[in-house]
Amino acid sequence: TLFILVTDQPSLLLPTILSRSLRVRFRPESEAALAQWLRDDGVAASDAENAAFFAQGRAGIARFFLLEKELLPKTTAVMGKFTGMLKKQPSAAGLYPIGDALLALADLYHDAMVRVETGDVPQTYYLLPWRRAASGVGGEEPEKLADERRRELRRDALQLALDMLLLAVWRANPNAAAASAPLFGEATSMLDVNLREEQVVDYLLVGMAGARITSP
Repeated sequence: TLFILVTDQPSLLLPTILSRSLRVRFRPESEAALAQWLRDDGVAASDAENAAFFAQGRAGIARFFLLEKELLPKTTAVMGKFTGMLKKQPSAAGLYPIGDALLALADLYHDAMVRVETGDVPQTYYLLPWRRAASGVGGEEPEKLADERRRELRRDALQLALDMLLLAVWRANPNAAAASAPLFGEATSMLDVNLREEQVVDYLLVGMAGARITSP
């Protein structure tokens, strides 16, 4: 009998388990390798490079950005606009338009996630980190479960948009990304307690403006 145990926190496993295990590490692909894989699959060179960057070596995320024609261009445009505004050391009010664009981007992500969740896109097409098997508890109303899952996907969609924003900052200025990482962590915590999406985005942008996090 062969047991396969998968975890992203091996330090929490008991020593008796670790001592009897063969550890196999799985890491994301390099950007170059992922971009080449996409190009070999017929994706245009510029799209392949952008998708590989935003996916950070995760083939499923790269496929996600290519699921809808507007996903990758909108992501690239919003992130480019954001890093361009950071060069001007904007006030919180100056960053508010980016907040609206970020929320609109999260809406696009959410719609695409729903397509996957409802089976509109074949599951074999790609695998997303937020995807999980549909589950139901006897006696509960299917509509209630569907609404709850939809809310979870909205949270995941905004989290993905925030991840892309941090990546955009990192591409422009790694030092600025390191300085702003705690703010993004706090925004994630706010999502975990189900605060309104607008509140989370406003908090993040106000914090970045107040800290004068800029790109060169």
